[in-house]
Amino acid sequence: MSSLTEYVFIPIINKIGNSITIANNSGRKTINISDQNIEISTNRSDHITFVDERGNIRNVLVITGYTVNENTGLLVPTLDPCDYVKGILVAVPHQLQSNSILKLKLQTSKLYILRKGRIPNELTVNIFTVSPSSSNTINTKFMTINDNDLDTVYNFFNEIYQIDQSIQEKLRKDIKELFNYYAISQ
Repeated sequence: MSSLTEYVFIPIINKIGNSITIANNSGRKTINISDQNIEISTNRSDHITFVDERGNIRNVLVITGYTVNENTGLLVPTLDPCDYVKGILVAVPHQLQSNSILKLKLQTSKLYILRKGRIPNELTVNIFTVSPSSSNTINTKFMTINDNDLDTVYNFFNEIYQIDQSIQEKLRKDIKELFNYYAISQ
């Protein structure tokens, strides 16, 4: 995609099928985060995060100083450098406008990217955030993708990347190994 392309950070969490959903309607794919529908590119090579031919997930973005509200899929700033959320970057063909979007235009050398593959020098990344309530302390808990939710997370990846069946088990293992995060502790 062109340098004008923007990307959306999608946190990979256990409740991805509930708080963050994906739909494939008439050849168009939309992801819903906090009741906002985002059309994403149907060409899997447009996305920054990708699954290689061996089933390895490349270009996973780690956002530090944030936790995720698993019920909404929104990131909440904590200012704690130990808190982080890992996710994928998907291409969006249209610029996004919303009060809950933090739009960052950054040099990729400034981003914390795991398993770095080929990426442009500069990206515009849209992050769905919400401000914490000022009266409450934010308690966080460390989370991993659990076995009960692995199929749902895998299916989410399959909707975006059309996974070859020969690498299905390797990808499931990679999801379990790679994705962990801090969530708001209720």
